[in-house]
Amino acid sequence: MINSSIKNRLKDSLHDKYRKLVLDFDEVEKEVLDSPKLVPSNSVVPNTWLIDDVVNYLCKLVEPLAHMPKREARIRTIEVVDRELQKYWIKQGYR
Repeated sequence: MINSSIKNRLKDSLHDKYRKLVLDFDEVEKEVLDSPKLVPSNSVVPNTWLIDDVVNYLCKLVEPLAHMPKREARIRTIEVVDRELQKYWIKQGYR
């Protein structure tokens, strides 16, 4: 399980960055580097996400890493970041 202080730090940083509690489609896409439709939303307004929703989604991505030895977790993190960067570069037309 991800430490609550880490979640709170993520929430605080997102709140400081956007100065609001609800994020729109483009803002969520920037933060998760993926389709915002994959992020479950508890917001009552369509096509918006609470900061808590985004933080919970991001924490679920790294949750399996919390149970791995440090070396394996680092390797896995590098692989995930590399894969996401590859998708981003292809999407932006860099490759």
